[in-house]
Amino acid sequence: MESIQSELVPSLLETLTSRIRTAGVVDASQLKGSQDEEIEILQLAFNAIQTYTTKTLAQLRSRRNQLAPVYRLPADVLSLVFRFADRRSKALESSPGANLPVCVASVCQAWRAVALDTPRLWTSIATGSVPLTDLFIKRSGNAPLNIFIDTDKTPLSKRAPFLFEHINRWASLKLTGSQLLDQSALQCLRRPAPALEVLEVCHNNNLWLHGACTTVDKLFGGEAPKLREISLTSFHLPLTLSVFSGLTKLELTRIRYTRDSVFSQLLCAIEASPALRSLRLAEIFFDFEPDLDKLSLSAPGAIDSSRLRYLSLRLLDPWVIKFILSRIVLSSRSLLDLVLHDMQPDESLGDLFPSNPTNLHNLGATGHVLFHASPFGDMCLLRGFSQYRGTTLAITVTGGPGNGPVQRILSSLGPTLSTMPLEMVTIDRYVNRKWSTAALIRTLNSFPTLGILHLRNCHPKFVQALTVTLSSHPCPNMNTLIVSGCPIPDGALISTVLSRTAYNKGLQRNVTPLMGLVLCGPLNASMVVRAVLSTHLEVSWHKDDLSAPDELEGE
Repeated sequence: MESIQSELVPSLLETLTSRIRTAGVVDASQLKGSQDEEIEILQLAFNAIQTYTTKTLAQLRSRRNQLAPVYRLPADVLSLVFRFADRRSKALESSPGANLPVCVASVCQAWRAVALDTPRLWTSIATGSVPLTDLFIKRSGNAPLNIFIDTDKTPLSKRAPFLFEHINRWASLKLTGSQLLDQSALQCLRRPAPALEVLEVCHNNNLWLHGACTTVDKLFGGEAPKLREISLTSFHLPLTLSVFSGLTKLELTRIRYTRDSVFSQLLCAIEASPALRSLRLAEIFFDFEPDLDKLSLSAPGAIDSSRLRYLSLRLLDPWVIKFILSRIVLSSRSLLDLVLHDMQPDESLGDLFPSNPTNLHNLGATGHVLFHASPFGDMCLLRGFSQYRGTTLAITVTGGPGNGPVQRILSSLGPTLSTMPLEMVTIDRYVNRKWSTAALIRTLNSFPTLGILHLRNCHPKFVQALTVTLSSHPCPNMNTLIVSGCPIPDGALISTVLSRTAYNKGLQRNVTPLMGLVLCGPLNASMVVRAVLSTHLEVSWHKDDLSAPDELEGE
């Protein structure tokens, strides 16, 4: 580089300045002196070199880009890439943004041409700048529009006249804000929306606690034939509206109902949507004393929801959960998600499930259950898994101070859900020595198909409770025991295991001998245990814990 600067550049510059003098570009008579003339000539030479270099570099870079693999993609493929990238960017944002389409159109002429020729890239309208909204609507052509409105940032009354001109093109409408709708916007929402598929309304305030919800009595004039997904938070729509039929997704959150007729209307809306795949009810309060006999006569029964894949009932009164679960038919591939807070001392799983839940086929497909207890007993989790590792059941229960639900949930698990053909049970963090071993054994004995028991991070007394005696035969069909993180002495573990093998001459014929013992973690890695027991059954050791599939995912 130094040789170029010291040898090559001076000679090239001398040649260039000589040509400039010869061409007569500089009028020397108007210059103050020879130095000014030299400066002018050198400046012209510099400008010429810079202009030529910039132009040449731009041409070379453009040519290089044309040779890049992405540049050789057909326009239709590049258009798909842009659309997928736009969809991904919106999934990572709380609200749709305009960044990606604008950025893509600014990269180069080729990308700009493809972006402008892809109307669906411009269909997500987040109200804000009026010129930008107008730009997106124009560039979207006739493609369906996805409208997002945050009324706290942009009052709907300022955008309603402009946006509602295109209501016939709306594919989705998402409204959010603490001050949701004014009268002009309410009037606009009564217009037909023939292309609308998704409606999400989230009213961000606590007025619903006092029974105050924004209400629209005649949504879209009853004309939204393509509407398939409805999600409402603190926003009340009469469940008798025609939009509550033919749905694939329904979510109702933080709504207070005061008339008992609404419960039957809700079940009728579910029945009117046989293709429903996702149903979520959370913090729904029914401010009336339920007459279950009356409700049973007015509400539909045995609602076929065989296509339902996700049913979530969260923070509802137990009688509401039980009534819904007694009326709805779930398939073996459904996930039932229940969440209860501040469970009362006299409540258990029996208050949530019907006495004979044969209509819940997901329970019949559950082969593995995980029960997780908090050390203080104020919270427990119950997870069910099918043979193919899919989650079929998720129950989360908390209790108030001094009112832990752990024992009540575990004790009621067997009597309530004994229809589950369990092959494996995992008990996790059952650490309180005051908890009853008898309750645990009764629950395990409720599942005659139980063959594998995994005790993880449990108090040693619950391991010892598996000891077979002349009068006690806990888990008679268990053939494999997994122990991990349980600080049980070697002698106690050996005694318990031997009582379940052929070593115990008093083992009755109706008790399946233990065939396998799996020890996990350093506390259970004793060579003495393995040496003593390996002659009676297969003993294996794993340094790390054996976790259940997806067992605590999503907490």
